[in-house]
Amino acid sequence: MNFLFFKSQIICFLFLIYLTYCYIHNHSKKHKQRTRAYLLLLITAFVNLGLDIATVYTVNHLETVNNTLNMILHLLFIISIPTMMMFLFQYIMELCGLKMNKVVLYLPYIVGICIATATISKLEYRIGNYTNYSMGYSAYALYGVGYAYFIFSIAVFLKRKRFITKRNQQILLIANILVFITLIIQTIFPEVLITCFIPTFMLLVLYQSMENGIDESKDNQQREMIHALADIVESRDNNTGGHIKRTSKYVELLAQELRKIKSYDNILSQDYIDALILAAPMHDIGKVAIPDKILQKPDKLTNEEYEIMKTHTTEGAKLIEQSLKIENDFCKKIIYEVVHYHHEKWNGKGYPTGKKEDEIPLGARIMAVADVFDAVSQKRCYREAMSLDESFEIIRKGIGTDFDPIVAQCFLNNKDTVIKIYNDLHM
Repeated sequence: MNFLFFKSQIICFLFLIYLTYCYIHNHSKKHKQRTRAYLLLLITAFVNLGLDIATVYTVNHLETVNNTLNMILHLLFIISIPTMMMFLFQYIMELCGLKMNKVVLYLPYIVGICIATATISKLEYRIGNYTNYSMGYSAYALYGVGYAYFIFSIAVFLKRKRFITKRNQQILLIANILVFITLIIQTIFPEVLITCFIPTFMLLVLYQSMENGIDESKDNQQREMIHALADIVESRDNNTGGHIKRTSKYVELLAQELRKIKSYDNILSQDYIDALILAAPMHDIGKVAIPDKILQKPDKLTNEEYEIMKTHTTEGAKLIEQSLKIENDFCKKIIYEVVHYHHEKWNGKGYPTGKKEDEIPLGARIMAVADVFDAVSQKRCYREAMSLDESFEIIRKGIGTDFDPIVAQCFLNNKDTVIKIYNDLHM
């Protein structure tokens, strides 16, 4: 037996231990909950590599290893690889915010497992120039599942790439290319035994680019900057204390619930939701361009003053486009859309552009519901606050005219949670 392959597997195994240690120590509790799919990949990788090491040993010591034990270990190993591929595909779908029909998702896996199990007794153990190896229908079934999920991953990527950041697009491409190259080499040269590199390289790429906690720190810094800017705007407007915090919470609730009920889940990727949560506090940033005599006027605005107040949407959009320094172009785009279009109405009678229905970006439609509900439920110097029941009724009456029907109904369906947010943050 050539111990090069055995040593490479041990090195990969130790590498996974190191990645697990880093993963556990470099994440907040909140971030770990979000990326549990990565932890599932880590666990599966350990199982896969353990079985890989075991089968490399048994196939090279057939004269001393029980045949039944050898066959069982090979079957478990063959099953572990498509399991890893399936979990990787699920990870990619979660990153892209896509829900797939469970029959389609599990069909290649189930078919591959059935073929592998039915034909495992016919697996051939061959003597190679460097090491012994196994081949047969079970192995071909394994390769077939791998290629199927690779094709699925590419299809998902092409369908969803405009809803994920450019950086994540590059990461997904690299991960898929690594898997594809490994599959090709292993198919053409079965004696090479490099399947151990699939989980190791893939998890290393995903960790270094997405799961290492660095982005979490950057996100926190960016979030603090955005909230600081929003607080400056709010400090100039004596009428809207706490508005930013409450509307941000309403927006986050709506985005998560819409994704759960599979409404607009073709848009609501995790990248989109993260960007929308960052955008919500910025929705009134354009008010920095509104004169104090209008912004802080203790009475109801005149028609002329109201026209000036309406320009906070276009002025805010200019600020985002020209002055806001955000490296993530995708995130900046969502912030721009929320700032510019959050006063548009479903029936096209809003401002500043008169967009209607699906012409209005989804983030702005979500923001519109949160913004109006909070505005009417708070006291203004020129009117009293509406009761919560009256405020919910405003949203109900606006369904199909002012608001996206699906978004507004989702808000109403989560009335209890909205009330809790209101009570927790009421000022």
